[in-house]
Amino acid sequence: MEKIKKILLIDDEESTLRAFENVLLLNGFDCFATSDIELGICTYQKYEFDCVLLDYQMPCKNGIEVMSDILCLNHNAKVIIYTGQTDISIKQTAMLKGAYNFLYKPIDFRELMNIMINEDQYSLEMETI
Repeated sequence: MEKIKKILLIDDEESTLRAFENVLLLNGFDCFATSDIELGICTYQKYEFDCVLLDYQMPCKNGIEVMSDILCLNHNAKVIIYTGQTDISIKQTAMLKGAYNFLYKPIDFRELMNIMINEDQYSLEMETI
């Protein structure tokens, strides 16, 4: 399994997009960031990404709905959803519907980097659960 290198970020908040983008770029990842959900889905369809980072709460569609659109394009897509909401049912639903991982805001970027860098180990751990 290859390491995650190319990331698609979709979030309606520009400040969150820039924070993610800066951290990922500084750690050697290639990123495409957009606040436009449809542009994000079209970009995913057009280019190959190793992982998608999605905000849960966005206008028009939530992150789980966007993830479903992406999984229709590629059922093996690695999608990480994050939210500031504390409702555990959001995480449960996301994971049941195919999320690769789920994070809560404020984002612990060390945890995110651990997920990205240790993808092989994380996948192996998930298989044994």
